[in-house]
Amino acid sequence: MLEGNISEMHFSNLTRLRIFRASNNMLTFKPNPSWIPPFHCENIELGNCHLGPKFPQWLQFQKNLFHLDISHAEIPGVIPTWFWNLSTQFEYLNLSNNQLVGKISYFPRSLVVDLSSNLFTGPLLQAPSDLMFLFLSKNLFSGTLSNFLCNSSTKLEPLTILDIESNLLSGEIPNCWENWQFLKVLNLGNNNLTGKIPRSLGFLRRVLSLNLRNNNLLGEVPSTLQNLVDMLILDLSENQLTGSIPAWIGDNLLNLVVLNLRSNKFQAYIPDQICAHNSLQFLDLGYNNISGAIPKCFSNLSAMAIKPLKIHVGNSTWSFESNNLFLLGALLVMKGREDDYSTILGLVVGIDLSVNSLRGEIPEELGNLIGLRSLNLSGNLLTGKIPENIGNMEVLESLDLSMNQLHGEIPSSFSNLNFLNHLNLSYNNLTGQIPSGTQLQSFDRFSYIGNHLCGPPVTKNCSRNGETPDVTNGGRSGGKKRSNVNWLYVSVVLGFVMGFWGVVAPLVFVRSWRFAYY
Repeated sequence: MLEGNISEMHFSNLTRLRIFRASNNMLTFKPNPSWIPPFHCENIELGNCHLGPKFPQWLQFQKNLFHLDISHAEIPGVIPTWFWNLSTQFEYLNLSNNQLVGKISYFPRSLVVDLSSNLFTGPLLQAPSDLMFLFLSKNLFSGTLSNFLCNSSTKLEPLTILDIESNLLSGEIPNCWENWQFLKVLNLGNNNLTGKIPRSLGFLRRVLSLNLRNNNLLGEVPSTLQNLVDMLILDLSENQLTGSIPAWIGDNLLNLVVLNLRSNKFQAYIPDQICAHNSLQFLDLGYNNISGAIPKCFSNLSAMAIKPLKIHVGNSTWSFESNNLFLLGALLVMKGREDDYSTILGLVVGIDLSVNSLRGEIPEELGNLIGLRSLNLSGNLLTGKIPENIGNMEVLESLDLSMNQLHGEIPSSFSNLNFLNHLNLSYNNLTGQIPSGTQLQSFDRFSYIGNHLCGPPVTKNCSRNGETPDVTNGGRSGGKKRSNVNWLYVSVVLGFVMGFWGVVAPLVFVRSWRFAYY
């Protein structure tokens, strides 16, 4: 938490300085533009320091530099040309989270390059053959991927992480992934990619995370993806994919932790093979055209039936130097909003089957998933009663059963859900009294609207036997006639009339009182 200004005077005698690390402080370092440092550093880390508003000119004199981190440094503008001459010696380069603009004439020859969260434009050019980690997300890169991926003169065999999420890339995903045998993370999400998912992605046998979300991809999921047996995260959400959910996802991809097929056009049933996943912690099939019943075998999803849960990231964690850690992350929808989960991914356990055409009753077997933190079954055609044992999910934080055809009472076991902070039971046919419990009374009435419920926070009062009063039937509930007169209001009105006229009437009718008062 160091703060304050650093000047060139602090370095006047540091002629032998080789390592300069001051990241994650609140320091400001803006030396004179003509300053020539007396040292030649090999490692400079100034992430989250204030180095702007101009690109640090003094870096051009660091001829031995191989590790540079000036991320989150409030540096705007174009990278000067002299900087790219330094890049031939880098092993690690991090310029992320600044306001850097312009085109990239060529990628630096470095093992790790992080240019994410800037304003870089133009097409993606060929990358150096020894590159291992490349982060380009959240920029304005445009054009197609063909020249970057499929040029015969570029062999990116050592590449382990390729993250180009949230750019303006267009065209089809090239079908030339045969030479990327070491790739473990591929993120092409949130672009304008079209066409079908290429079959050659099945050659990425070491991949742990495949993210193609929020594009315009068409067709069915190619069967070659069943070769990616080490995969932990598969995110194909927010596309136009069709067909049925492949059964081989449950037969072959047994290491999956996150399966996200949300917002597509998948049809047919949920295959029972998905129940074979012992590692699956988050399943999102929401906003599709899936029909049939919820499989009872969901109770076999053992990773959701244990609490607390921690993800095993062994092979999914890489470190470059001791202070840099790259973890797998996922963008997931929970509690009605979309959030990015990375370091706490192991704590995210949920099922989302919302906005489909699922029928039948909610299986009682779901109550065995006591590790669930989020359950969303809203927007379906589910019938029957809410299973009593859902109250066994003591760590449940979000529950949405709205817009179904459920009937009966809310199970009394719901009062055990002490961690519940998002609840929606609206627009069903639920009746009876809302169970008394601190959590259930803390939600507003919109969580229960569209039912026939009584008790707080709903405005209707319950009858003595816990039923909702039937006002349309003369106040009859349970066969007994009950009075609709509210004697509190009657006494208030009578008190007002007597008090008002007890003073005003004598003034009107008794002349001596009137003269005395005025």
